[in-house]
Amino acid sequence: MHDAFQSLFEPWPLLPPKTLDQIQHARNLLLLLVNRPQAPDGLPVEALSIQANADMISAAMIETRELQLFREQKSTRVVFSKLPDVESISLHQSELRALADHWWRWLSGRYYRTRKQVHAFLKRPFPADKEALIVLEELETHERRRISFQRSVVSTLLGSLFCGIDTNWQAIAPTLSWIEGLKSTTQANETTAFVHSALQTTESLRHGLNSVEVLMRLIEQDGNELSSLTPLGLLKAGSKAAKLDELRSALSKTELEDVVAYLSSLRGAK
Repeated sequence: MHDAFQSLFEPWPLLPPKTLDQIQHARNLLLLLVNRPQAPDGLPVEALSIQANADMISAAMIETRELQLFREQKSTRVVFSKLPDVESISLHQSELRALADHWWRWLSGRYYRTRKQVHAFLKRPFPADKEALIVLEELETHERRRISFQRSVVSTLLGSLFCGIDTNWQAIAPTLSWIEGLKSTTQANETTAFVHSALQTTESLRHGLNSVEVLMRLIEQDGNELSSLTPLGLLKAGSKAAKLDELRSALSKTELEDVVAYLSSLRGAK
């Protein structure tokens, strides 16, 4: 029984479980591995298990929220769908600043042309020149930041899934949370081996989980009944630190046959 159980953990990235508490811990981890959330096509799940990449994605999500928040706050004043390229915004800002403090600006066709171009992406009531300059400066800063984000290295990591501030982070977040759960459960910063196992050996993991759950039910449900069969007192409540090697040494082939027969009779009686 012990050897068959241990064989389930041959591909296990950690040391095979040795105590009953460790078996419970292994069960929790297997449940987590088997219940991996559905990831969008093209998401590099294994790459996200590397801490530097996970940190990069987390920072990108924060950057997206901040850029979107700016747009929400300015949406009462700015029509973002009509916003020109960032160099045009910078040019409008320079032109308006050069003319704003001169009384004769009202006689300048250049001034009226600049105001018309600016008003094309601002909402009524149109701001005075000094206020318009503040808005233009904020918009230029925002657009340069957005473009820099659009070209950031995270685009290389996510490929076609990355759409700048329009990236569907809600589809990616469950996988990040799942990987964080693996790190918490395993107490390991590097979980690539576990992620690879979840992606490539799902059926083996399900088989292992089923076997572990059968063993846990045997221990939890039949422990007290089995304790009457010497020397299976090791399965009594309070012996969760008992090592599997000790159980193995306590069981002879004849006793294992007795256990199977005993359990069968119990289940037949029920």
